[in-house]
Amino acid sequence: IGNVLARKGKQADALEHQYKALTLQPELATAEIHNSIGMALAQRGRLDEANACYRRAICIQPNYVAAYENLIDVLNRQGRFGETIEPLRKVVLLQPGNIKLRFTLGGLLIQRGELDEAVELFQTVLQIEPNNAMAYCGLGIVLAKQNKQEEAILCFESALQIQPRYFDALFNLGIALTQQNRLDEAIASFEKALVINPKDAGLCCRLGLVFGKQGKIDEAIASYRRAIDIQ
Repeated sequence: IGNVLARKGKQADALEHQYKALTLQPELATAEIHNSIGMALAQRGRLDEANACYRRAICIQPNYVAAYENLIDVLNRQGRFGETIEPLRKVVLLQPGNIKLRFTLGGLLIQRGELDEAVELFQTVLQIEPNNAMAYCGLGIVLAKQNKQEEAILCFESALQIQPRYFDALFNLGIALTQQNRLDEAIASFEKALVINPKDAGLCCRLGLVFGKQGKIDEAIASYRRAIDIQ
């Protein structure tokens, strides 16, 4: 019925019948068909049903990269970010050279506190792309969270050798240097970051904090006032 309706141009009705047929007898369809129906459902905002289709496609064909990628997309659209970790891990195994997905997975692992796996992930990226500034920065962020500040500083500096105007690397380098009480260097890093993004209130507050630690009260007040003006 679904195919007949589709030929008549009644796409919505066709999709409904096709989905019901797949639900009743999923074993009769290929992984590709489940994935295609899932994509059509996702385009219409029927995300739970699309989710189910992609999962059935994966059950039939466990190494079906497109179905994993579509499942990740639907989960993100649903705000179910934590549930994307397992399909991301699978895609990274199936496509070890997919750097973009490695960064996505790395960010989620950091949020979840799974820092050792995140370290391995960024180190693998650097084996694939030794001049990847973002990977050095990501690795530095993880190492800083593990209280390995000296190693983190080296990573941020490596990122900046590759990309000197890399805001995130300058910002996180400033934080790591502050924690090491290397305050003049921290100020220099924050001020370089401020040139790149002069409207970052959080950065101004960080700068004010370091000035305060140095007893430079006027500079600290000026930085906090700048932060207030931005907000």
